[in-house]
Amino acid sequence: MRAPTAPAPAPRPGARPAADVVALALVVALILFAAQDMMVLAVALTGLFVRLGRFGAGLETAVALAFLIASALLGVVLASGEVFLREGLVLGASAFAAQLVVTLLISRLLVRPRLAWPDLAHLGFGQQNGITAILLALALEPRFPGTVGVVGPAIVTVNLLHHTFQWARVDRWRRDLSTAPESQHTATAIGQEMKPEPG
Repeated sequence: MRAPTAPAPAPRPGARPAADVVALALVVALILFAAQDMMVLAVALTGLFVRLGRFGAGLETAVALAFLIASALLGVVLASGEVFLREGLVLGASAFAAQLVVTLLISRLLVRPRLAWPDLAHLGFGQQNGITAILLALALEPRFPGTVGVVGPAIVTVNLLHHTFQWARVDRWRRDLSTAPESQHTATAIGQEMKPEPG
């Protein structure tokens, strides 16, 4: 008979995988590099393939805090300079519409099988502006004065459009979901009543 083998030791609750530590070090290094050279998009692109594992909750808190600080800085710059409201509204509406147009083109030309209209609406109306847009505006302001005065209202416009379309679409979908099963059940019941009984 084979002697029973001892079970493998369970991992300690406080132990973290080495991959999480490496990912955290990479993100911190990229943030320092981006802060020095104003390469904000490098950090945003890193989020496509880097996962922090157990450090993810801490990263979400740090991003939320950074968003509040960046928003406050944006407000300070707007308060001390000129605000181009009309240009910002046009820029925000154009950026929001551009995502819808690109979504329709890409989904029709490159995506197979084709997406349903609810999925297209979710992607097309999903444009938002957050911390990346704010940091880019703050980074460009010293070289191109007036950038914040245009981008600030544009960010507000895009987010207002996003939440408006999300609210309208969710309300319509809930109404469709609440009525569709009832109408199908009613049609089934009517069909069973009209079916002739045997004999």
